[in-house]
Amino acid sequence: MTILDSTNPMHRLWSEGHWNKLTVAHGCYWKQCTFCDVGLNYISRYEMTPTDRLIQQIEQLVAETGRTRFHFVDEAAPPAALKSLALALLERKIKITWWGNIRFETAFSPDLCRLLSASGCIAVTAGLEAASDRLLGNMKKGITVDQTALVAAGFKDAGILIHAYLMYGCPSETIQETVDSLERVRQLVAADLIQSAFWHRFTVTAHSPVGLHPDEHGLRILGPEFHGFAENDLLHSDGRSETPDWLGEGLRRSLLNYLERRGLDLDVRQWFDEAVPHSTVPSTWLKYQLKNGVIDDSSETERRCVWLGGAMTYELRGNRSRLIHAKSEQEHVIILPESQAEWVQQLIVTSTPRSPSQAYPHIQQACSQFPGTVSDFNTFLKTSSWKRIRSIGLVLV
Repeated sequence: MTILDSTNPMHRLWSEGHWNKLTVAHGCYWKQCTFCDVGLNYISRYEMTPTDRLIQQIEQLVAETGRTRFHFVDEAAPPAALKSLALALLERKIKITWWGNIRFETAFSPDLCRLLSASGCIAVTAGLEAASDRLLGNMKKGITVDQTALVAAGFKDAGILIHAYLMYGCPSETIQETVDSLERVRQLVAADLIQSAFWHRFTVTAHSPVGLHPDEHGLRILGPEFHGFAENDLLHSDGRSETPDWLGEGLRRSLLNYLERRGLDLDVRQWFDEAVPHSTVPSTWLKYQLKNGVIDDSSETERRCVWLGGAMTYELRGNRSRLIHAKSEQEHVIILPESQAEWVQQLIVTSTPRSPSQAYPHIQQACSQFPGTVSDFNTFLKTSSWKRIRSIGLVLV
């Protein structure tokens, strides 16, 4: 099956229609991955594009092409820059559809994912690489598999598609680790946290830390002699492990079926032509993470309030007030004391994107204006009313 034959919506982003190309930033802000060509200037020299300039480029391309679809082709778009871009698009009421490449890091909180979606983001691509914490640590990826699952869940809940880059045959990778990686990927796809993915066989490149210092990674370079950037792949041997061709074929076959929603309940060993060990990953790994895992919210009190929910109707009945939010076919009614309802209304007004360089209120600022003590405010944050306000449209970013 080719991409053109596929009904996978993520696959079709690469093959259908016109996408204006831009970068949010030059180079990579992380630039530590040992398999990446971070020795090259276009990756190692990091410069973020000022948001105002990026907005001007977007408006210029829309005017020139008549197209409002954008693909940001960054090595890895920085979360802070994407937040700034999303706010600027909402403040200026610029309606575009966009997608781009990111890292699976916890800065992409569920709230930030909701903000990106509101600004027009429909998909992201990101490297999970080897779904093994030991291998991720070796390659200095700066993420964990559990963390990736939680970040992916935030994107899914915001309605944003994910394509994951996967890698096998990494330095010192065992067949057991490859089987375990496949089991984690199976669970991620089965839960619809990943809509598209592809397994790449690890290759040493001339300008990567592994290529520049192979001995430090337990590898021996076999050739060929480097003849320039267009031919910078190097052959290598790894005395600690081997990657037979049938291993890659099994990974390819399994993923092709998974993405078509076939074979997701099969034991992962059945995809390989040779005998492989049983996965050591619990079948409940992902369910446990989604239920018990938490993205660090220790900085939540420093975040700013942004309202994405649109208009809210206010009705006063005695000393109680009704806040009514009607969106699509669903109506939400929140009943509060009059003073609290007025506070919520004011918070919505000051948090709604409306003009460039807008000062969004910190949650501490909102606390200082709450009709009651700090203790009263903290109690209010635990109420079902506040949780509904957050779910309807208030994000902290």
